[in-house]
Amino acid sequence: MYANSSKRYWKKRKKDSYATNQIFVIGFILLFFTSFVYFKLGKRKASPTSHLIPRPNATEIHVKKCTIYFKSRQNECLMMCNSERESVPRPAMYQACMQGCTSSFFLAIDVGCSADASTEGINIISNSAYEDCSKFQNMLPKPELYTKCKQYHEIAADRGFRMGSRFLSNLLNTEWRIQKMAAGQIINEVWK
Repeated sequence: MYANSSKRYWKKRKKDSYATNQIFVIGFILLFFTSFVYFKLGKRKASPTSHLIPRPNATEIHVKKCTIYFKSRQNECLMMCNSERESVPRPAMYQACMQGCTSSFFLAIDVGCSADASTEGINIISNSAYEDCSKFQNMLPKPELYTKCKQYHEIAADRGFRMGSRFLSNLLNTEWRIQKMAAGQIINEVWK
């Protein structure tokens, strides 16, 4: 009973491994063939007018859309300073955070939404932290409140600038895609 069982087992295993190898080879051939067809036949040549439609520049309308979008989003500073609600001394740390954030966030958004956005505008806003946070300079605990206000002033300025410039860039890229699609330059592009 057990004498032939091992021979039968190994014969069956040998057949199974042969079938597995055949499936692997056929799958590899199919993969190679489909990738060859995709790269040779799937690529479409760009139309000769693809360089004629440049990316649009930011106009007053774009800048206005950007600033209006962010003026309605008043919760950004509340979310940034939410972790400071429980900081000791309780209301003062949160108030310092909110003062620093609100005094720079919307100015930074305006700079980020402008057509000629540059980091120099952010540097000017960051340098105004002394003036914006001066009321916390002599409050107790003395260095912590002022430092907290200044810290969130810089964080909000950076975040506001990045959000504004990213929104304006996305707005212009969307408009550019629509123009290219209308001209027939984009065929079956996947929207990101």
